[in-house]
Amino acid sequence: MEKEHQINFWYVAAALIGVVLIQSYWVQLLTVGHIPYSEFRSLVESGKVTEVVVGDRSIYGKFADPADRTTEFATNKVDGELADYLSKYKVRYSGESDATWLTTLLSWVIPTLVFVGIWMFAIRRMAGGTRVLIPHEREVIAFHETGHALVAMALPGVDPVQKVSIIPRGIGALGYTIQRPVEDRFLMDRTELERKLAVLLGGRAAETIAFAAVSIGAADDLQKATDIARNMATRFGMVAELGQVSYDAEPARFLTPIPGMPAPSRWYSEVTTARIDAAVREIVDAAFFRARTILTANRALLEEMARTLIDNETLSDGVLATFAKRVDKATLPATAAA
Repeated sequence: MEKEHQINFWYVAAALIGVVLIQSYWVQLLTVGHIPYSEFRSLVESGKVTEVVVGDRSIYGKFADPADRTTEFATNKVDGELADYLSKYKVRYSGESDATWLTTLLSWVIPTLVFVGIWMFAIRRMAGGTRVLIPHEREVIAFHETGHALVAMALPGVDPVQKVSIIPRGIGALGYTIQRPVEDRFLMDRTELERKLAVLLGGRAAETIAFAAVSIGAADDLQKATDIARNMATRFGMVAELGQVSYDAEPARFLTPIPGMPAPSRWYSEVTTARIDAAVREIVDAAFFRARTILTANRALLEEMARTLIDNETLSDGVLATFAKRVDKATLPATAAA
């Protein structure tokens, strides 16, 4: 399961900058013509130049009688003695072109965009697309992801499901369910966490309903659910039997332990440890029961949606909205419907 956040401000800013650069470059192509220095001298001598701006190596100016859309010109300076010598023999000449700020910027931006494009559309697809799943694996993944989606559709206050797919994504995910948050959230209460746990365990619950044996595909979901439940018991004070006590104030426990480092010290007894383990187990079991109850009540819809996912590989907003309207919410457990 994954969550996709709303459009990032920097994406919009980058797009606007890109549009401005392209527009500026296009206008320059249409209105500014690059001419040889010999032609510039001829135009000046014939009175066809109205004004010029002289730089160290370049000259910019305006035509007295513009042709088409080209109203301005640019040329690169040539040493005076050399210019006179070449003019004597009627040789057409011009200086070496200078790189402008725009061309310099584009020389950095374009290769970067090409690299990002190759990464997004080639390397990432190769990483996820080279795996060929056997039919049974596709079926298990389809029911697993459908379980996540249906539980999310059934519970109130849960982020809406945007996309469900059984196309391998990245290195670890054989399928994915994407939920799009409707608003930024920084606090969650116990009810919301319990709903989140039920959605996380919806994949495993679907497997237990559809198949005789469960797979290893729920390993990441189980880890996340266990972490949330343990935080509820040890850090958030959400278990009445344990009181308003923080038993684990170290967020570093979520980091990968460094080999050789001693385990963090515990400041509570073995009895309390057993009570914490029991509370975590109870929270996770309750969430799993809730998810399985929802899917059992929607058994036919689970089957239909999973088969549709197998046939189409990806389900998006429109199709998911149709399924969401058909979810039976009347049989939700009281704790889930609250």
